Amino acid sequence: MHAGTQDGSGATEQRWAGGVALTTACYANLKHHPNLQLVQGDIFGLPFFRGEFLFVYLLGVLQQTPNVEKVFAALPPMTEDSGKLCVDY
Repeated sequence: MHAGTQDGSGATEQRWAGGVALTTACYANLKHHPNLQLVQGDIFGLPFFRGEFLFVYLLGVLQQTPNVEKVFAALPPMTEDSGKLCVDY
């Protein structure tokens, strides 16, 4: 899952990928990829099941949020038990 996706970079190489953003900016570029589910939404109310993703990443987003700790805490529950989390700041 790419949280805070703008253009969906990297998501289309996966068998199935999900992305969530506050805007629909990336949908126009990526709507033709059948394996990509783009969702307009809030990171605190993700429309995915806990543990649904093998890899969750958040790149270029934390520094733009008013509450870094709260945003960061929302991501680990989305990964599988042996999943990975990648975040930059």
